[in-house]
Amino acid sequence: MWLQNKTNTEYANRLKSSWMELEHYRVIKPKCPADSVMLKEYIEQDRVYSFLVGLNSDFDQVRVQILGKNKVPRINEVCLWSKVKKV
Repeated sequence: MWLQNKTNTEYANRLKSSWMELEHYRVIKPKCPADSVMLKEYIEQDRVYSFLVGLNSDFDQVRVQILGKNKVPRINEVCLWSKVKKV
């Protein structure tokens, strides 16, 4: 898998680029504001999980710490945290 040879920054940037492209093609029309909020939260969690799954085994401890939180952090926090914890 190409991700094995990339830095976390390269990996995160590639994922974010893919997500932006997907948002361009995916049209979802919520029926009410509450649906919109819930959808954004779901998408954010999905992105966090996608990012964590792609990290190599060097980041197992970081993955466990993030997944052990009561509330899943936002993707930008997770990307930053994975850089800091690895150093």
